[in-house]
Amino acid sequence: DVSECSGARSLWPSQKALPESKVSSRALKMEMVSRILGVDRSAPPMSFYCAGSIREEDGVRWHGCPYCSKEFKKPSDLVRHIRIHTHEKPFKCKQCFRAFAVKSTLTAHMKTHTGIKAFECQCCLKCFSTSGSMKVHMRDLRPYMCPYCQKTFKSSPNCRKHMKTHSVTGGSADRPNTSARRR
Repeated sequence: DVSECSGARSLWPSQKALPESKVSSRALKMEMVSRILGVDRSAPPMSFYCAGSIREEDGVRWHGCPYCSKEFKKPSDLVRHIRIHTHEKPFKCKQCFRAFAVKSTLTAHMKTHTGIKAFECQCCLKCFSTSGSMKVHMRDLRPYMCPYCQKTFKSSPNCRKHMKTHSVTGGSADRPNTSARRR
């Protein structure tokens, strides 16, 4: 939900998204957005939102980044992107004081403080507080082990293919090492 000032074509979050819903003057709204984005207020106010950074193509309005050539359909995506350039991290953890550019990242981070680990790896039964940390774990997991040399693999077909390299007739390589443990 975006409002537009027809004079300067400046964008800001809808009235209800502003910290103080009673703010109504154009100048105050522009000041708030420039603070949120960390824009140098000595420059012409909100100059990067003025004509030229918003273009319309096939009925779609594209909002351009003032720092690079990227464009976004949603102003909220542009605001999130601009934080990459400005290093602004407005969402702060009240327990450990880490800061984040995106609110959903803070929300996921907060789960690490609860001690609850609701996501369980189906291979090793290790538990994680977020699905993202479990996905990283799964990406590095190598649950398939060669019984001949204990080399591990991410997939069963790769392990089977490797095991064929051990098939030397008559030698000890034909028999798997059953005393070895899986990692």
